[in-house]
Amino acid sequence: GAFPQPSSVAPIVFLDFAYGMGVALRELAYVDEVFTSSPPFGDSPHDERRAEAALLSRDYAAVIVMPGPMNAARMLATCKLAHGLRSKPLVVAVGVTISHIPAADSLGWNMSVYNPCSSALVIAREPITARRWTAFVSRKGARTAELDILADTMSADTLAPCPALGSSAVFAGDTSFSFKPSAALMGTWRRHYSDWAHTQFDAGRGRPWRALIFNRNSNKENLRVYKGVVSLRVLTLPSVHSSKSPDRVGAPAVGYNKTKTVRFDATNVVFATSDVDVDRGYLANLVARGIVPATRAILAENVEQMWGLIDTARRAGVLVLSDRYHPAVAAHLLGARVQVIKYSREPQKLNGVNQMLGLPSEKVHDLNARAWRCMHQALATRRRS
Repeated sequence: GAFPQPSSVAPIVFLDFAYGMGVALRELAYVDEVFTSSPPFGDSPHDERRAEAALLSRDYAAVIVMPGPMNAARMLATCKLAHGLRSKPLVVAVGVTISHIPAADSLGWNMSVYNPCSSALVIAREPITARRWTAFVSRKGARTAELDILADTMSADTLAPCPALGSSAVFAGDTSFSFKPSAALMGTWRRHYSDWAHTQFDAGRGRPWRALIFNRNSNKENLRVYKGVVSLRVLTLPSVHSSKSPDRVGAPAVGYNKTKTVRFDATNVVFATSDVDVDRGYLANLVARGIVPATRAILAENVEQMWGLIDTARRAGVLVLSDRYHPAVAAHLLGARVQVIKYSREPQKLNGVNQMLGLPSEKVHDLNARAWRCMHQALATRRRS
């Protein structure tokens, strides 16, 4: 209900950065066109020409990108492309992890003279991105910002004014905290997994359910199985800073987290994936090796199925472990115990979600609400201008 009516805003284009996997949207509203380039914007002249032709076909008020992780070069390329268009559309990057953010003076231009992201709104999903991007666009030196992820970033006042476009990122936590699942589907999957758990685990036989593990194929080196014992390296939970202000919530400590090893008897674990296409073979291999039976290698093919499984784990007091971002977010949102599995290829993203575990889910809902308010305000301002 908070979104403007479709007729009240100028055209908006949605750019997909998913390397040819396409866009899977349950509801496509307020977006006039979806454009997919693989890879996006400029890995070859042909790709850049396709992207430019798609955007030049109409005068857009806004270009919305929701890539999850992206590097700074791609964000800047998007801004530069939009900046060169006649309509000068607003660039909104929603729920992003931006890596490889350089120092502003290392790019060969003076940001005070030419800032390609001067009309961009970056809604960051972890404080590292928020602080580094803010330092970058404000020319304060992005590399030093890693040491200055302040507590007030994580405990920002949700009623605070929105930043001027191009001047600062908005920290939102993960925007999936705003997701509203289908109540009917959730009920179906809760009942299904409640019956499944009763069948699979019987405490009287000494086989209680201890761990639900989302371990991806590209991180299988982190999984060790020896004599029936499963071990994983996980990130330690962040410590929490106290805050003198009573209306603020303490923020997780700054920096990357240490790791530790956790171990479980293989008869007490369930493996699952939220990316069926990528991890299907990996889970099949775990079954073929006799680590778990097929009934405990679960392919979650939709959001409500994953949520129903995690919620069943929560009700059973089971620890959820994940090296994928959204299962960890869902576990925190649903109130389950959760730990993040170390994944060396995505340290910023997973350390970011690990920091977010130090915030109550209600606080992340509030941060989401502020981010959406800032986005609506920016779109409305763009329309009036």
